[in-house]
Amino acid sequence: MRRQSARGVSRAFTLVKPPVVSRRKRGAFTLVELLVVIGIIALLIALLMPALSGARSQAMTVRCAANLSDIGRAMQQYANDFKGRIPRGYYYSPYYEKGHILWAEALSRYVGHPVEVADLTAARDPVMAEQFRRIEVYQCPVFPREEQAVDYVSNSWMG
Repeated sequence: MRRQSARGVSRAFTLVKPPVVSRRKRGAFTLVELLVVIGIIALLIALLMPALSGARSQAMTVRCAANLSDIGRAMQQYANDFKGRIPRGYYYSPYYEKGHILWAEALSRYVGHPVEVADLTAARDPVMAEQFRRIEVYQCPVFPREEQAVDYVSNSWMG
């Protein structure tokens, strides 16, 4: 049975007004929501890091291969200029005094960074080493060696 009030309105359902919430509070995030979003972002980063690391490693490998290609092109240009001869390994005194120079020195002008050291004594090696370290084509990003001025080698063995 429903009771009726003095006005004749049924009291079975009463309307309750929600509390008044300001517009500022309605647009803000709660701390829990922010933590959930930060957790999801951290999870996505953790999932993507191995893929990004692999891509970086692949890019360094491609750079190293490109350096070898540039050195090969420089060697071909050198051979064209010197009747098919290519520079070989490094001959120490007295051979470099007779023109036998390191391949990296011979090819330096073909890779855009000419290295010319007038001193023909053994003191020229540290000077050339510093200049070779500045030539990007001679540095391999995959296998960098700080103690070496050139990360690539040329085999001058004849046999």
